[in-house]
Amino acid sequence: MGIPDLTVVTMTYNRPRFVQRLIGYYERKSQRAVVLDGSNSASISSREQSNLRFVEYLHIPVPYHERLCAAGSLVVTDFVVLCGDDDFMLVEGLESCCQVLREHVEVSSACGIPIFQRRLESGDWHVYPWTSGDPPLDWLRASVNDSTPLLRLRRHFMPYCPTAMYGVMRRDMFTEITSAVSQLTIPNIYREEYLFESVAALVGSIQVVPVAMWIRSNENVSITEREADLDFFDFLASQKSDRAFEEFVGLVHHAARVLNSDVPTDVRELEIAFRALIRSRRTKNDTSVDRSTLRTAIRSAVVRNHKLRTIARAGRDVLQGTFSPSPWVRAGRRLERSGIRCDFAGLREIEALVRDFYFTSIGYRDWE
Repeated sequence: MGIPDLTVVTMTYNRPRFVQRLIGYYERKSQRAVVLDGSNSASISSREQSNLRFVEYLHIPVPYHERLCAAGSLVVTDFVVLCGDDDFMLVEGLESCCQVLREHVEVSSACGIPIFQRRLESGDWHVYPWTSGDPPLDWLRASVNDSTPLLRLRRHFMPYCPTAMYGVMRRDMFTEITSAVSQLTIPNIYREEYLFESVAALVGSIQVVPVAMWIRSNENVSITEREADLDFFDFLASQKSDRAFEEFVGLVHHAARVLNSDVPTDVRELEIAFRALIRSRRTKNDTSVDRSTLRTAIRSAVVRNHKLRTIARAGRDVLQGTFSPSPWVRAGRRLERSGIRCDFAGLREIEALVRDFYFTSIGYRDWE
């Protein structure tokens, strides 16, 4: 069964088969979801839309930020989570995050641990907990519990892990942030993400819950990989005028003040905090080594290390009689050994859906 007080929101563009797969998954889970499709043509027919019970599909051929803004008025449940069109959310993980928000009013966002699934050229799958590796995001230590808004802001971005935008949040915060999104004019693809993350850190603590929640996929090239924009803070620092900086900080300040009166009244305090944060990030990232060369070297080392560890773990599991041929199950067991709960039935269901996807044309009707 799904979670009655939660809505999963998905943005999609020109990926009809993935939309059909996603709809099938949430229809089977009886989980309320809203899909906003900006494609040139609708991904499913009107007749298929009329048969949906739990998923609301809307074909709105407008830019991403306009659809995200529209989503704010479509969510009627207490909680909401954003999900990519080729990703999956484990319902058990979502429920654990919702429970944290129900019990702790001081928490603005709760996120479980992600598992990354990478389809190889051979057709096999590389599946691993997204707690290290490429990119090296340490989700296990990404909770932000500082007592004041400005301290939380600094802690959240030093180092940065996108736990808020892709975590479960309350409807009022989602609505307020999406309203601010409609006013963004900054030409950088990370602008919405940094707006979500900044407001969430100012509004309350950000909790990482020890449960597998998000199956992150690389089946499609992401927009960030296609456009290769500067990191958002690097972009702000590179501008000759303060217009983009002042626009961003002003929108963050207004949204955060509506949601939390402890946020400083004077926007200049927030501007000082962001300038200090940008300087700290740029100093930390500054290096005389060519960054692309360094990134390639690190990636190669990570892959080699992963292969060695995979062989070692497989040998140990064979000796213990616990080896599984499923990469998804093996990833879940790695999390379990670290004290993180994992819904193995949910992982197996996603594995079957993903593997079948590449042999048959799956739509939601196949799940009825």
